[in-house]
Amino acid sequence: MLAADIGEITGTTYVDLNGNGLDVGDTRLGGVDVRLFRDGGDGVFGGDDTLVQTITSNATAGPTLGRFTFPNLV
Repeated sequence: MLAADIGEITGTTYVDLNGNGLDVGDTRLGGVDVRLFRDGGDGVFGGDDTLVQTITSNATAGPTLGRFTFPNLV
């Protein structure tokens, strides 16, 4: 699936304390730089990949702490 197929990528930066994905016991991390890369064509990260955008996850305390979105990927 290509990023353009979904329009945006959204996620949360956090420390997975028990290895089961994000849950209420995990620590959300705000102010983390998240980088989006375009594959250079070989399907392997690195080398000829191009940095498209860098954003910072939400640092405001509350339910959106650690959230980030790369919008308008079409």
